[in-house]
Amino acid sequence: MSIRLNPKNSKVIDGKVFITAMKVHSLKATLKRHVIDGSRVEHPTLGTLYEYDGEYTRSNKVTSED
Repeated sequence: MSIRLNPKNSKVIDGKVFITAMKVHSLKATLKRHVIDGSRVEHPTLGTLYEYDGEYTRSNKVTSED
């Protein structure tokens, strides 16, 4: 099972994937276990981002649905 990411809900920093708090909140329990406790960064526009080490697909497009 993987999550869908885009520039509005995630950033790749130094090869690591970070997701927004809103995205973390929307994850099912089985996927939340891939959020690494204590590994987070502050982004100037997205706020606090949490490291995610599970499977994902990432689009570089930003759509109105995301």
